[in-house]
Amino acid sequence: MKSIGEKIADGIQKFYTAFIRQRVLTTPEEVQANTNEKNLASAVVVGEIYNNLAHGQIEFDIDVNGKGYYRKTGADTWSPFSSSFTLTLRITVLMTYKNNPNLHPANCNATAIFKCTDGIVTLQSLNSGNIQLGVNSDQCYIHVSSISIVSIVFD
Repeated sequence: MKSIGEKIADGIQKFYTAFIRQRVLTTPEEVQANTNEKNLASAVVVGEIYNNLAHGQIEFDIDVNGKGYYRKTGADTWSPFSSSFTLTLRITVLMTYKNNPNLHPANCNATAIFKCTDGIVTLQSLNSGNIQLGVNSDQCYIHVSSISIVSIVFD
């Protein structure tokens, strides 16, 4: 039977063994290169990575050749899409009559599915939902009131 001192020493040894198998990663580069799932990112690094995200404020653009680009809202540099993915968007459109802006014929919803392969973006489908396509643009103002990302699936 082990003495109290031996049990404490064994406990400290187990803690030390577990601790040395686990590192605190202190730079974004260490986090990106990490292959050990037991390692931990420091709070400072997590904060830096979070602050580098666009906080939901991303602009998208597609050129005449179908090449897709994105940037943080307000940034100068556009970056090309480098991954293949499928993007599903929910689009809400608000229509108001020109002669009576307080009367709304409909708040309309649609779902658009875009596919990006090798940086080229194509519209795969557009479900117009309850959009009233018979409303004449001479009679109504049409405003996109919101676009939300439903899903992004990377290939």
